[in-house]
Amino acid sequence: MRTMGYLSATDTFRLLEAGLTVYIVSAPTETRALPLDGAWIDGDGTLHTDCSAVVLNPNTAREIGRAFRQQCFLRLTPCADGDFELYLLRDTELNRQVALKYGGGYTADGEHLIVAVNAKQSVFMKDYVDWLTCDMECVPVK
Repeated sequence: MRTMGYLSATDTFRLLEAGLTVYIVSAPTETRALPLDGAWIDGDGTLHTDCSAVVLNPNTAREIGRAFRQQCFLRLTPCADGDFELYLLRDTELNRQVALKYGGGYTADGEHLIVAVNAKQSVFMKDYVDWLTCDMECVPVK
């Protein structure tokens, strides 16, 4: 069941599909302050888990980032010739593992997850719900 007041993975995908930019913010998992699950692998190969949310306003993303002492947040912008392919997948343990391996991270709501993969390295050939091209950037929280 979906709680009112937050954007799900599917909502996020549909907003991008409609041409809007979205921002994914995070907080430490133990706070449970944000409604979605997230995980990512850093440059050293260390797995990090967090809770996350999708917002439409970069100022809101920055405020949330500051509140939880985050270094950055993610900006996804739909773009026909973008460097990334954003996939909407069923939220399964296997898809989470594949998303970590090939995309370096994911955002999930328990029903679906989204993952951005370098367009030149995409491995999702058929087991996805939908996909689009986009640009992705880590925006510093200042």
